[in-house]
Amino acid sequence: MSLAQRMFPLHFLVWNNRAPELQAELSKPEGREHIEERDPHGRTPLQLAVSLGRGRCVDVLLSNRADALVENRNNWDIVDEAVCNGDPVMLAQCFQANLYQKAVKRATIIPQLLQQL
Repeated sequence: MSLAQRMFPLHFLVWNNRAPELQAELSKPEGREHIEERDPHGRTPLQLAVSLGRGRCVDVLLSNRADALVENRNNWDIVDEAVCNGDPVMLAQCFQANLYQKAVKRATIIPQLLQQL
């Protein structure tokens, strides 16, 4: 097992485009611990999958509730990465996930704000 595989197991699977193994890893409790982990470039596994155009890996990560709102060191989110990737299907998928997670986040914050009033 390589150092990269030990330190960043999900990133390693995304880099090598191993979507079935990625799903298997995320099915384990210890695999879920790495879903929002950042690599030395500040990318989560989802951001890496989008930037590399790994559509099946993006599907797996989003279905396992990877954060679609997180930004990398350059303040890019997955929608920005998908635009640069040029895949219209992936862009639509990332945009939809981003909008959904923003709406969920807003829906949980609004009642808290109203209680403070």
